[in-house]
Amino acid sequence: MLLPGTILQTRYRIVRLLGQGGMGAVYLAQRADRQYEHRVAIKLLRSETRANAKLVRRFRTERQILAGLDHPNIAQVHDIGLEHGEYFFAMEYVHGQDLARILRRAPHHKLHLENALHVAIGVCAGLHCAHIARDNTGRPLDIVHRDVSPSNVLVSYQGAVKLVDFGVAKAATLVSETREGVIKGKYGYMSPEQCLGESLDRRSDVFAVGILLWEMTVGRRLYMFKGELASLQRIVYADAPRPSKFDPQYPEQLEHIVMRALARDVKQRYQSAEQLQIDLEQFALDHRLAVSAVSMAIEMKMLFRDQIDAWTAAERAGQSLGEHLAAANPPSPMHG
Repeated sequence: MLLPGTILQTRYRIVRLLGQGGMGAVYLAQRADRQYEHRVAIKLLRSETRANAKLVRRFRTERQILAGLDHPNIAQVHDIGLEHGEYFFAMEYVHGQDLARILRRAPHHKLHLENALHVAIGVCAGLHCAHIARDNTGRPLDIVHRDVSPSNVLVSYQGAVKLVDFGVAKAATLVSETREGVIKGKYGYMSPEQCLGESLDRRSDVFAVGILLWEMTVGRRLYMFKGELASLQRIVYADAPRPSKFDPQYPEQLEHIVMRALARDVKQRYQSAEQLQIDLEQFALDHRLAVSAVSMAIEMKMLFRDQIDAWTAAERAGQSLGEHLAAANPPSPMHG
Protein backbone atom coordinates (compact mmCIF):
# COMPACT_ATOMS: atom_id res chain seq x y z
CA MET A 1 0.00 0.00 0.00
CA LEU A 2 1.31 3.43 -0.96
CA LEU A 3 1.35 6.11 1.72
CA PRO A 4 0.05 9.65 1.13
CA GLY A 5 2.87 11.81 -0.18
CA THR A 6 4.58 9.01 -2.12
CA ILE A 7 5.91 10.28 -5.46
CA LEU A 8 5.74 8.13 -8.61
CA GLN A 9 8.24 8.94 -11.37
CA THR A 10 8.60 12.50 -10.00
CA ARG A 11 5.20 13.27 -11.54
CA TYR A 12 2.47 11.96 -9.25
CA ARG A 13 1.99 12.53 -5.53
CA ILE A 14 -0.32 10.01 -3.87
CA VAL A 15 -3.17 11.67 -1.95
CA ARG A 16 -5.15 8.71 -0.66
CA LEU A 17 -6.35 5.20 -1.39
CA LEU A 18 -9.63 5.18 -3.30
CA GLY A 19 -10.30 1.46 -3.33
CA GLN A 20 -9.03 -2.03 -4.05
CA GLY A 21 -10.09 -4.67 -6.51
CA GLY A 22 -9.04 -7.98 -7.94
CA MET A 23 -5.99 -6.77 -9.84
CA GLY A 24 -4.76 -3.93 -7.71
CA ALA A 25 -5.36 -0.71 -5.86
CA VAL A 26 -6.60 2.64 -7.13
CA TYR A 27 -5.29 5.87 -5.61
CA LEU A 28 -6.17 9.51 -5.89
CA ALA A 29 -3.06 11.41 -6.94
CA GLN A 30 -1.98 14.85 -8.11
CA ARG A 31 0.56 15.89 -10.70
CA ALA A 32 3.57 16.86 -8.59
CA ASP A 33 5.28 18.72 -11.42
CA ARG A 34 2.54 21.27 -12.05
CA GLN A 35 1.67 24.47 -10.23
CA TYR A 36 -2.07 23.98 -10.60
CA GLU A 37 -4.06 21.06 -9.19
CA HIS A 38 -4.41 18.21 -11.68
CA ARG A 39 -6.08 15.15 -10.16
CA VAL A 40 -5.73 11.64 -11.55
CA ALA A 41 -6.61 8.13 -10.47
CA ILE A 42 -3.54 5.90 -10.27
CA LYS A 43 -4.13 2.20 -10.85
CA LEU A 44 -1.33 0.11 -9.42
CA LEU A 45 -0.85 -3.62 -9.90
CA ARG A 46 -0.91 -5.59 -6.64
CA SER A 47 2.57 -6.43 -5.38
CA GLU A 48 1.70 -10.09 -4.88
CA THR A 49 0.60 -10.40 -8.50
CA ARG A 50 3.54 -8.66 -10.17
CA ALA A 51 5.36 -11.97 -10.46
CA ASN A 52 2.38 -13.48 -12.29
CA ALA A 53 3.24 -13.10 -15.96
CA LYS A 54 -0.37 -13.51 -17.10
CA LEU A 55 -1.63 -10.76 -14.82
CA VAL A 56 1.15 -8.44 -15.92
CA ARG A 57 0.19 -9.05 -19.55
CA ARG A 58 -3.42 -8.36 -18.64
CA PHE A 59 -2.45 -5.09 -16.98
CA ARG A 60 -0.37 -4.04 -20.00
CA THR A 61 -3.22 -4.98 -22.31
CA GLU A 62 -5.62 -2.79 -20.34
CA ARG A 63 -3.37 0.23 -20.45
CA GLN A 64 -2.75 -0.22 -24.20
CA ILE A 65 -6.47 -0.48 -24.90
CA LEU A 66 -7.43 2.52 -22.78
CA ALA A 67 -4.63 4.72 -24.08
CA GLY A 68 -5.99 4.30 -27.59
CA LEU A 69 -9.62 5.15 -26.79
CA ASP A 70 -10.85 8.73 -26.85
CA HIS A 71 -14.51 9.21 -25.94
CA PRO A 72 -16.39 11.31 -23.36
CA ASN A 73 -18.01 8.17 -21.92
CA ILE A 74 -14.69 6.37 -21.33
CA ALA A 75 -12.38 7.42 -18.50
CA GLN A 76 -9.28 8.71 -20.26
CA VAL A 77 -5.75 7.42 -19.69
CA HIS A 78 -3.17 10.19 -19.21
CA ASP A 79 0.02 8.26 -18.60
CA ILE A 80 1.51 4.79 -18.19
CA GLY A 81 4.66 3.83 -16.37
CA LEU A 82 6.83 1.54 -14.30
CA GLU A 83 8.16 2.69 -10.92
CA HIS A 84 10.61 0.47 -9.00
CA GLY A 85 8.97 -2.61 -10.48
CA GLU A 86 5.45 -1.24 -9.92
CA TYR A 87 3.26 -1.16 -13.01
CA PHE A 88 0.79 1.73 -12.99
CA PHE A 89 -1.24 3.99 -15.19
CA ALA A 90 -2.74 7.39 -14.49
CA MET A 91 -6.29 7.90 -15.65
CA GLU A 92 -8.98 10.51 -15.43
CA TYR A 93 -10.33 10.96 -11.90
CA VAL A 94 -14.14 11.01 -11.82
CA HIS A 95 -15.52 12.90 -8.83
CA GLY A 96 -18.69 10.94 -8.22
CA GLN A 97 -19.92 7.42 -7.48
CA ASP A 98 -20.10 4.08 -9.22
CA LEU A 99 -23.47 2.74 -10.31
CA ALA A 100 -23.45 0.03 -7.63
CA ARG A 101 -23.34 2.63 -4.85
CA ILE A 102 -25.89 4.79 -6.65
CA LEU A 103 -28.42 1.96 -6.87
CA ARG A 104 -27.87 1.04 -3.23
CA ARG A 105 -28.83 4.59 -2.22
CA ALA A 106 -31.64 5.07 -4.71
CA PRO A 107 -35.23 4.67 -3.43
CA HIS A 108 -36.38 1.14 -4.24
CA HIS A 109 -32.90 0.66 -5.79
CA LYS A 110 -33.83 2.15 -9.12
CA LEU A 111 -33.17 5.43 -10.90
CA HIS A 112 -35.63 7.91 -12.34
CA LEU A 113 -36.41 6.56 -15.79
CA GLU A 114 -34.79 9.43 -17.69
CA ASN A 115 -31.59 8.96 -15.70
CA ALA A 116 -31.51 5.19 -16.15
CA LEU A 117 -31.68 5.90 -19.88
CA HIS A 118 -28.94 8.54 -19.56
CA VAL A 119 -26.62 5.99 -17.94
CA ALA A 120 -27.44 3.22 -20.41
CA ILE A 121 -27.04 5.53 -23.41
CA GLY A 122 -23.67 6.75 -22.10
CA VAL A 123 -22.43 3.19 -21.58
CA CYS A 124 -23.60 2.22 -25.07
CA ALA A 125 -21.81 5.19 -26.60
CA GLY A 126 -18.55 4.38 -24.81
CA LEU A 127 -18.77 0.72 -25.73
CA HIS A 128 -19.44 1.47 -29.38
CA CYS A 129 -16.28 3.60 -29.48
CA ALA A 130 -14.29 0.66 -28.10
CA HIS A 131 -15.98 -1.90 -30.33
CA ILE A 132 -15.11 -0.06 -33.56
CA ALA A 133 -11.59 0.96 -32.50
CA ARG A 134 -8.73 0.28 -34.92
CA ASP A 135 -4.98 0.23 -34.51
CA ASN A 136 -2.51 2.49 -36.33
CA THR A 137 -2.62 0.29 -39.40
CA GLY A 138 -6.40 0.47 -39.64
CA ARG A 139 -6.94 -3.10 -38.44
CA PRO A 140 -9.95 -3.61 -36.12
CA LEU A 141 -8.95 -4.22 -32.50
CA ASP A 142 -12.12 -6.26 -31.86
CA ILE A 143 -12.30 -5.07 -28.26
CA VAL A 144 -14.90 -6.62 -25.98
CA HIS A 145 -15.08 -5.07 -22.51
CA ARG A 146 -16.24 -8.34 -20.83
CA ASP A 147 -16.93 -6.68 -17.47
CA VAL A 148 -19.76 -4.18 -17.98
CA SER A 149 -21.13 -4.12 -14.44
CA PRO A 150 -22.32 -1.47 -11.93
CA SER A 151 -18.91 -1.10 -10.28
CA ASN A 152 -17.35 -0.27 -13.66
CA VAL A 153 -19.79 2.52 -14.53
CA LEU A 154 -18.94 5.82 -12.87
CA VAL A 155 -21.27 8.81 -12.68
CA SER A 156 -19.87 12.19 -11.73
CA TYR A 157 -21.74 14.57 -9.46
CA GLN A 158 -22.22 16.70 -12.61
CA GLY A 159 -24.01 13.79 -14.30
CA ALA A 160 -21.28 12.56 -16.65
CA VAL A 161 -21.20 8.80 -17.33
CA LYS A 162 -17.81 7.09 -17.62
CA LEU A 163 -17.03 3.46 -18.42
CA VAL A 164 -13.90 2.15 -16.71
CA ASP A 165 -11.78 -0.96 -16.25
CA PHE A 166 -11.02 -2.71 -19.50
CA GLY A 167 -8.81 -5.03 -17.43
CA VAL A 168 -10.52 -8.16 -18.70
CA ALA A 169 -11.09 -6.84 -22.22
CA LYS A 170 -9.90 -8.83 -25.19
CA ALA A 171 -8.31 -7.13 -28.18
CA ALA A 172 -7.40 -9.49 -31.00
CA THR A 173 -4.17 -7.68 -31.82
CA LEU A 174 -2.95 -7.37 -28.21
CA VAL A 175 -1.35 -10.03 -26.04
CA SER A 176 -3.50 -11.21 -23.16
CA GLU A 177 -4.12 -14.40 -21.23
CA THR A 178 -7.78 -14.58 -22.25
CA ARG A 179 -8.47 -17.59 -24.40
CA GLU A 180 -11.57 -19.46 -25.47
CA GLY A 181 -12.80 -21.59 -22.59
CA VAL A 182 -11.60 -19.18 -19.89
CA ILE A 183 -14.37 -17.25 -18.12
CA LYS A 184 -13.59 -13.62 -17.28
CA GLY A 185 -16.09 -11.18 -15.80
CA LYS A 186 -18.49 -10.81 -12.88
CA TYR A 187 -21.05 -13.51 -12.25
CA GLY A 188 -24.50 -12.01 -12.69
CA TYR A 189 -23.34 -9.61 -15.43
CA MET A 190 -22.18 -12.00 -18.13
CA SER A 191 -23.77 -13.09 -21.37
CA PRO A 192 -24.79 -16.72 -21.98
CA GLU A 193 -21.85 -17.21 -24.35
CA GLN A 194 -19.49 -15.72 -21.76
CA CYS A 195 -20.81 -18.10 -19.09
CA LEU A 196 -20.07 -20.99 -21.43
CA GLY A 197 -16.52 -19.81 -22.05
CA GLU A 198 -17.13 -19.32 -25.75
CA SER A 199 -15.46 -16.75 -27.99
CA LEU A 200 -17.07 -13.34 -27.62
CA ASP A 201 -17.89 -10.33 -29.74
CA ARG A 202 -19.50 -6.95 -29.09
CA ARG A 203 -22.92 -8.53 -28.63
CA SER A 204 -21.77 -9.95 -25.30
CA ASP A 205 -21.35 -6.41 -23.97
CA VAL A 206 -24.81 -5.55 -25.31
CA PHE A 207 -26.28 -8.30 -23.13
CA ALA A 208 -24.52 -6.83 -20.09
CA VAL A 209 -25.98 -3.39 -20.83
CA GLY A 210 -29.38 -5.08 -20.98
CA ILE A 211 -28.80 -6.40 -17.45
CA LEU A 212 -27.85 -2.92 -16.21
CA LEU A 213 -30.91 -1.37 -17.84
CA TRP A 214 -33.20 -4.05 -16.40
CA GLU A 215 -31.82 -3.51 -12.89
CA MET A 216 -31.84 0.31 -13.05
CA THR A 217 -35.51 0.36 -14.09
CA VAL A 218 -36.89 -2.59 -12.09
CA GLY A 219 -35.00 -1.99 -8.85
CA ARG A 220 -33.67 -5.47 -8.14
CA ARG A 221 -30.88 -7.79 -9.22
CA LEU A 222 -31.66 -9.78 -12.34
CA TYR A 223 -29.26 -12.68 -11.75
CA MET A 224 -28.52 -13.15 -8.07
CA PHE A 225 -28.90 -16.68 -6.82
CA LYS A 226 -27.26 -18.79 -4.16
CA GLY A 227 -23.98 -19.91 -5.64
CA GLU A 228 -22.23 -18.89 -8.84
CA LEU A 229 -23.32 -22.04 -10.67
CA ALA A 230 -27.00 -21.24 -10.19
CA SER A 231 -26.53 -17.77 -11.67
CA LEU A 232 -24.59 -19.13 -14.64
CA GLN A 233 -27.22 -21.79 -15.33
CA ARG A 234 -30.05 -19.25 -15.17
CA ILE A 235 -28.30 -16.93 -17.63
CA VAL A 236 -27.54 -19.76 -20.06
CA TYR A 237 -30.77 -21.76 -19.94
CA ALA A 238 -33.60 -19.40 -18.94
CA ASP A 239 -34.90 -16.22 -20.54
CA ALA A 240 -34.79 -13.14 -18.34
CA PRO A 241 -38.17 -12.33 -16.75
CA ARG A 242 -40.00 -9.43 -18.31
CA PRO A 243 -39.81 -6.21 -16.28
CA SER A 244 -43.62 -5.95 -16.36
CA LYS A 245 -43.71 -9.05 -14.14
CA PHE A 246 -42.46 -6.83 -11.33
CA ASP A 247 -43.91 -3.51 -12.51
CA PRO A 248 -47.28 -3.67 -14.33
CA GLN A 249 -46.81 -0.03 -15.38
CA TYR A 250 -43.49 -0.73 -17.10
CA PRO A 251 -43.46 0.91 -20.56
CA GLU A 252 -44.15 -1.66 -23.26
CA GLN A 253 -41.77 -0.07 -25.75
CA LEU A 254 -38.92 -0.05 -23.23
CA GLU A 255 -39.64 -3.64 -22.25
CA HIS A 256 -39.28 -4.68 -25.89
CA ILE A 257 -35.90 -2.93 -26.02
CA VAL A 258 -34.68 -4.51 -22.78
CA MET A 259 -35.76 -8.01 -23.75
CA ARG A 260 -34.10 -7.72 -27.16
CA ALA A 261 -30.84 -6.69 -25.47
CA LEU A 262 -31.23 -9.73 -23.19
CA ALA A 263 -31.94 -12.26 -25.95
CA ARG A 264 -29.95 -15.41 -25.22
CA ASP A 265 -29.58 -16.06 -28.95
CA VAL A 266 -26.95 -13.59 -30.16
CA LYS A 267 -28.66 -13.43 -33.56
CA GLN A 268 -31.86 -12.14 -31.93
CA ARG A 269 -29.99 -9.58 -29.83
CA TYR A 270 -29.02 -6.05 -30.82
CA GLN A 271 -26.01 -6.48 -33.08
CA SER A 272 -24.22 -3.43 -31.72
CA ALA A 273 -24.29 -1.09 -28.75
CA GLU A 274 -25.07 1.72 -31.17
CA GLN A 275 -28.27 -0.01 -32.30
CA LEU A 276 -29.36 -0.29 -28.67
CA GLN A 277 -28.44 3.35 -28.05
CA ILE A 278 -30.52 4.52 -31.03
CA ASP A 279 -33.62 2.70 -29.78
CA LEU A 280 -33.17 4.06 -26.24
CA GLU A 281 -32.85 7.59 -27.58
CA GLN A 282 -35.96 7.12 -29.73
CA PHE A 283 -37.90 5.82 -26.70
CA ALA A 284 -36.85 8.88 -24.68
CA LEU A 285 -37.94 11.16 -27.55
CA ASP A 286 -41.29 9.39 -27.98
CA HIS A 287 -42.03 9.75 -24.24
CA ARG A 288 -40.63 13.28 -23.92
CA LEU A 289 -38.12 12.26 -21.26
CA ALA A 290 -35.50 14.84 -20.35
CA VAL A 291 -32.40 12.69 -20.72
CA SER A 292 -29.44 14.88 -19.79
CA ALA A 293 -26.45 15.29 -17.52
CA VAL A 294 -28.35 18.06 -15.73
CA SER A 295 -31.18 15.69 -14.79
CA MET A 296 -28.66 13.08 -13.67
CA ALA A 297 -26.81 15.67 -11.57
CA ILE A 298 -30.04 16.60 -9.80
CA GLU A 299 -30.64 12.98 -8.82
CA MET A 300 -27.02 12.62 -7.71
CA LYS A 301 -27.54 15.68 -5.50
CA MET A 302 -30.59 14.02 -3.95
CA LEU A 303 -28.82 10.72 -3.35
CA PHE A 304 -25.45 12.02 -2.18
CA ARG A 305 -26.34 15.34 -0.60
CA ASP A 306 -24.03 14.65 2.36
CA GLN A 307 -20.91 14.21 0.19
CA ILE A 308 -21.76 17.07 -2.14
CA ASP A 309 -22.58 19.46 0.72
CA ALA A 310 -19.34 18.52 2.45
CA TRP A 311 -17.38 19.33 -0.69
CA THR A 312 -19.26 22.61 -1.18
CA ALA A 313 -18.47 23.64 2.40
CA ALA A 314 -14.81 22.71 1.97
CA GLU A 315 -14.64 24.68 -1.28
CA ARG A 316 -16.10 27.76 0.39
CA ALA A 317 -13.50 27.37 3.13
CA GLY A 318 -10.77 27.56 0.52
CA GLN A 319 -9.89 23.87 0.32
CA SER A 320 -8.99 22.26 -2.97
CA LEU A 321 -10.79 19.09 -3.99
CA GLY A 322 -7.57 17.16 -3.40
CA GLU A 323 -7.29 18.50 0.15
CA HIS A 324 -10.93 17.72 0.81
CA LEU A 325 -10.67 14.16 -0.52
CA ALA A 326 -7.45 13.54 1.40
CA ALA A 327 -9.39 14.06 4.63
CA ALA A 328 -12.45 12.08 3.55
CA ASN A 329 -13.66 8.83 5.06
CA PRO A 330 -11.73 5.59 4.41
CA PRO A 331 -12.46 3.98 1.02
CA SER A 332 -14.43 0.84 0.38
CA PRO A 333 -13.72 -1.96 -2.11
CA MET A 334 -14.19 -0.94 -5.72
CA HIS A 335 -13.49 -2.06 -9.24
CA GLY A 336 -10.00 -3.17 -10.06
